Amino acid sequence: MWSQKETTTTRDVVASEIPAGTRFTIPAGTHLQITQSLGGSYTVMVPMGYLARIDGKDADAIGEEPEQRPSEEALSAKSVEELCWDQLRTCYDPEIPVNCAKTSSRNSSRCSESGRRTSRSSSIRRGA
Repeated sequence: MWSQKETTTTRDVVASEIPAGTRFTIPAGTHLQITQSLGGSYTVMVPMGYLARIDGKDADAIGEEPEQRPSEEALSAKSVEELCWDQLRTCYDPEIPVNCAKTSSRNSSRCSESGRRTSRSSSIRRGA
């Protein structure tokens, strides 16, 4: 969801600078603007004027509800392919607010399990 919500950090929180990915700590008491919340993570504008990504597990530091992880029992009841698609639904294209599962549905995508490894293969069809 796109938003322009102002907030203040309630504790130190680790974030990743966008687009470089450099990890840094935002101190408690820092005024931020939440610009986007998609896929369990938050994009914020920091006072220095650049964007940063905060993981959903740290949502409480910016006054949001932390993401809930599914239990082991719930995960073990799903097939590997279902788990792959669930994970793809949490990843968003950085330029448009569409999750990767939606963009992948236009491709020929299949998840498979090879021993202990899980892989995802896709091929883009012409004209899709």
